[in-house]
Amino acid sequence: MTPVADNGRADYRLRQVAFASTDLEPVADDFEAVFGLKIAFRDPEIIHYGLKNIVMPAGSDFIEVVQPVQSNTSAGRYLAKRGEDGGYMVIVQAADALAHRARLQAAGVEIVDVMDVEDHQCSHIHPREFGGILASIDSTPIAPDWRDADSHWYPAGGANWPAARTADVQGIAAVAIQSADPVDTAGRWSHVLAAPLRDGPPRIELLRGAEIRFVTPTDRHGRGIAYTALAMREPGLAIERARSRGLPVEDGAVLICGARFLPVPMIGELG
Repeated sequence: MTPVADNGRADYRLRQVAFASTDLEPVADDFEAVFGLKIAFRDPEIIHYGLKNIVMPAGSDFIEVVQPVQSNTSAGRYLAKRGEDGGYMVIVQAADALAHRARLQAAGVEIVDVMDVEDHQCSHIHPREFGGILASIDSTPIAPDWRDADSHWYPAGGANWPAARTADVQGIAAVAIQSADPVDTAGRWSHVLAAPLRDGPPRIELLRGAEIRFVTPTDRHGRGIAYTALAMREPGLAIERARSRGLPVEDGAVLICGARFLPVPMIGELG
């Protein structure tokens, strides 16, 4: 297992970004109205965490929204502390989550939850390891080629999720993590993922042209997900739809679920 691909990029896919909301149904409506996203899956087993959820394909990647439905949940505490909806979790996909888990445990990295089933393996890593963001390294052992755009993805219901994909969004181009010290935060992510940092603005380049970026705070919260960039065939159309729906648009980003979504032009590798 090596976390660096031949092209020097980290050997991960930026597969899913999750957001927490006190009421996910209006949020789902906003995502459909602005970005054309459709719900592929509602996971009945997520009640184990005191949550309900929706998972929507964004090209070959996924946007998830979770809502606490029981008391004393991690997402509920996050929402109470934050005071509004917002970005909650970043999931990267790798060839072998179990090998990464062994590597992390040997390095003393705190893992707060694991799941190992026939078609999915994952390790949830404590937010303190990533500068305040819950993150997970996942793998799909039954997939013939996990790098394939349409590969099996258990959190989206397995093999049937492409039926819910729409043409508007090509994929998740980037997720930006904000902190008072982006260089330090980038170093934390680089260390835990064993992934190289690129020169210039701190960032980790992943497979298929996606990036994890590290930026100074863009909102009053100071930590967490600053924005999620969605590669679109018509980025301007999302802005028009958002404005017609009465949603805030700031610096080219649409505010949905207490978070910024930045429509950007298509990236060839994401298609």
